[in-house]
Amino acid sequence: MRRVWMVFMLLLFMGIGVASAGAQEIKRPKALVPEREFDFKGVDEGSVLEHAFVIRNEGEAHLNILDVKTG
Repeated sequence: MRRVWMVFMLLLFMGIGVASAGAQEIKRPKALVPEREFDFKGVDEGSVLEHAFVIRNEGEAHLNILDVKTG
């Protein structure tokens, strides 16, 4: 009988944990980068070139860009 009680309590606590985890929404950032690379083609030496990449945050939390590397 004690074993049945322990199994019942374990299932009860697992059910409560699953229910409370499902009730919490985790807000995360979601970066949307339509253009991931850009080719400048032929470039004369000494030329200054620029290109802007658009990065949109589609998520529900702040998006922090901590590091950018050129290729």
